[in-house]
Amino acid sequence: SVVFAPVVDALVARDELIACLLSGEGHVFLPGPSQRDLVRRLVDPPSLVAPTVSGGAELMTAPGDNHFGRLGNERAMRALAEELVARGIVPRG
Repeated sequence: SVVFAPVVDALVARDELIACLLSGEGHVFLPGPSQRDLVRRLVDPPSLVAPTVSGGAELMTAPGDNHFGRLGNERAMRALAEELVARGIVPRG
């Protein structure tokens, strides 16, 4: 079986910029692992297809929403198809 977990490069870059958060009350919060890192810890590497999808907000359904819209889904499915062909899981064409 294969687990598909596309990664948006702009979101990864954004998340990597956050070292910690400071609340108005002075509490410090350290970010936990990203969704990408969690998936990579839980899924056996040969079963994981985690292509990077180039783009940013234009891939999402709405500003502030991390769900793919039409363009994001098209790019993610293209990346998935390319990876499955490259691994020999499905034939080209």
